[in-house]
Amino acid sequence: MNGEVLRSAEQIAERYSVPAVVAAMYAKHGPFFQSLRKARNHVVHLGKTPDPVYATERGFCLNPKAPYFRDFQWSEEHYYNENIVTLLPWAARLVCETLEACSDIILSLNGQIEFPPAIAPDYRLFLRDPANAALMRLVQAAQAPIYWWHEAPIFSE
Repeated sequence: MNGEVLRSAEQIAERYSVPAVVAAMYAKHGPFFQSLRKARNHVVHLGKTPDPVYATERGFCLNPKAPYFRDFQWSEEHYYNENIVTLLPWAARLVCETLEACSDIILSLNGQIEFPPAIAPDYRLFLRDPANAALMRLVQAAQAPIYWWHEAPIFSE
């Protein structure tokens, strides 16, 4: 960004001396990172308190008109009542778009750097983490019409 204005891919490539394909990925995900930066700045620099999150029997909810959440595309299915919506689709978007942006940028960079041959070409790495089940639920919520935590399947470890 240049102040509050997003840079184009060409401007990013020129300013930071990165390959055009890498700059294109930064530009592609610029609006998402701009929205994250705006929310962070409100809390960190302006001392704003994040809006409350409400615990309901269907899961966590929030006010869709609150500054951090009003730009999200809320649908009728997201509403718990006329005042609050489920937190799940917003959280899923936040996590999945962050992972997608990081993956796109790393993969674009990977295509620009010549790495040595694989040390163990047939070796596969599987990670196990206590957060994997929650992450899988968020990914599924981002890809399918799942709006409430109790609707998402439980992934066993």
